[in-house]
Parts: sequence; C-alpha cells; structure tokens
Amino acid sequence: MLKKTAIGIVVLLLLLQLVRPQQNQAVVIKGTTVQSLGTTTPQVQAVLEKACTDCHSNNTKYPWYHRIQPVAGWLDAHVDDGKRHLNFDIYATYSAQKAAHKMDEVAAQIESGEMPLKSYVWLHPQAKLSATEKQLLIDWAHRTKAALQQQAHTP
Repeated sequence: MLKKTAIGIVVLLLLLQLVRPQQNQAVVIKGTTVQSLGTTTPQVQAVLEKACTDCHSNNTKYPWYHRIQPVAGWLDAHVDDGKRHLNFDIYATYSAQKAAHKMDEVAAQIESGEMPLKSYVWLHPQAKLSATEKQLLIDWAHRTKAALQQQAHTP
C-alpha cells in the first residue's frame, strides 16, 4: 500500500512538470512606468530592481527552480498577487489619487519590514534592504506622492 502511494505521488509530480504557466514577460510601454514620472533616480531604480520588480512589474527574472512544479505555480501566484497590488510598469496609468495612495503603501510597508517579503529575501538574499536603501525608497515614495499631488492640483 505504501509503495503504491509513493509511486502515485511520484507519477503525479512528474505529470505536474508538464504544466507550464505563462511567464511574466511583457514589452514595457514607455510613458506608463513609474520611471516616466521623473522622480526615480538611478539609485532608487537599482534598489527597485534588486528587491521589488520581480513581483511588482511585468518582467520577472525567474530563478532556475521556477521550472519545477509545484514551485512554479507558487511563484507565479506570488507574482500575480504582487502585480495586483502594485505594478511599476503600469504605474503612470493609475489615477493620481490611486498612485499617491500606492506610494503611501510603499513607504509604510518598507518601514514596517513587510516588504520585501521575508520568503523572497530568504531565496534572494541580495534583495535584503539596508537601512540606507530602506530610507532611500521611503524618501522616494514621499517625493513621488508629493509630485503626484502637485500635478493633480496644477490646472
């Protein structure tokens, strides 16, 4: 009985390898990204790329273990969830109010240590933010929010 169960599990895992979800890879449209707002410095961009954009953009850099199911499905669910909350590649298409609110959330989640996710940092140690990098992103979020609010009030 135990041997049949083990064989069944192995066969199921092998069959799961045939399932290949669509990867998060898309052409970025100029003018829709957070960078198009003009508040993102090269230093901020570097930190965003190392700790944020795998889950919060339309272009994920997949690790080798993304080819293994059910890990691939778990990673894809994380990316989909991250993009649903905030997508830097379409950020400039958000309403000014929504975009400003998202920057409040960015600052709050970084300050509280909720972002980047601990599970992401565990698998991507380079994504761990130093105190300086955290402050850089928090300041950027506040600066971006202020620019959005000023833009909304400009006739």
